[in-house]
Amino acid sequence: MRFAGLLLAAPGALVPGAALDYGDAPASYAITRADDGPRHTLSHRGTLTLGPSVTEEPDGGPGDADDGLTSWDGATATVDIRNGTGRGALLAGWLDTNRDGHFDSSELTVALASGGPVRLRWDPVPGPPTYLRLRLYGVAPSDIQPTGLAAGGEVEDHRVAFPAARPSSAAPVQPVVPESSPPVSVRPTRTRSAAPSPRPSASPPSPPVVQPAARPPGPAQAPPGQLPAPPLPALLLFNGLFMSAFATAVRAVTRAR
Repeated sequence: MRFAGLLLAAPGALVPGAALDYGDAPASYAITRADDGPRHTLSHRGTLTLGPSVTEEPDGGPGDADDGLTSWDGATATVDIRNGTGRGALLAGWLDTNRDGHFDSSELTVALASGGPVRLRWDPVPGPPTYLRLRLYGVAPSDIQPTGLAAGGEVEDHRVAFPAARPSSAAPVQPVVPESSPPVSVRPTRTRSAAPSPRPSASPPSPPVVQPAARPPGPAQAPPGQLPAPPLPALLLFNGLFMSAFATAVRAVTRAR
């Protein structure tokens, strides 16, 4: 809704020439009165603001002290809403996601704002920094636009950046196995008790000792100075011959008688 120069101080009341708050983005986003830039009357100063303070400005331009945006992570804006009106308000935000220097209706996100931190979220659009516009309305307009006049509340423009993309986790390095080698299988190592020391094996049996054959006992050696005794067979032969001769002699003597 456009108000064509007359300003709402409260629902149903129009005050000409009220103090205004303007945006301060680059000129392509439309910030001056001549370009119908966004501007809010300060009729709710101290009761409905973005952050703890709001500044009065003669026209749109750089240098506004904006303190409503408390955090930005590349997709979510957390905004500090001060609402002491006793009724709900509306927070609208535009993020120039295509970075064309304009705020489009497709880049709008809204949320109810009764007070405290309010979050607006967009799909992440990593890339160069871009601009974010916040508008807080005490009375929600029938046509929410990034430009034009609004009764009460505040407008802020912020240049926002995007976190650098995090490197993906490096893939684990796989061991290189030569083609000629068999596949390497890795098995978990199991702790085993120490094997007993091997006992010395029994010595192989020694080959039987071949003893020299026993020789028959030879004739007894005679003491020095004596003749050796004749061998036993010779002695027996001698005795036999002697006895035979003796018997023959006895028979001869007997016959002679």
